Amino acid sequence: MSCLLALDEAGPSETVHVRITAVAAGVVPRTVWRRPAIACESGRAEPARRLSFTVTDALWAHLSDPGPERDEQDTPTGDALP
Repeated sequence: MSCLLALDEAGPSETVHVRITAVAAGVVPRTVWRRPAIACESGRAEPARRLSFTVTDALWAHLSDPGPERDEQDTPTGDALP
């Protein structure tokens, strides 16, 4: 990232350089354009850490619970609209 900031300070990047950098980094060109801008705004050279989501055993148990039993008359038939 510090290399991108140095290039950004040297002058505007050209599209061909951004595309080469994006391919080498495995990201889309928009990311290469945005990271130096975000770094200048935030004062940080490294990208922000992303939050992750983990499915716990308790969540799996909750998701696999079918819920309360339904009566035949409570089940929609597909022909009837609510």
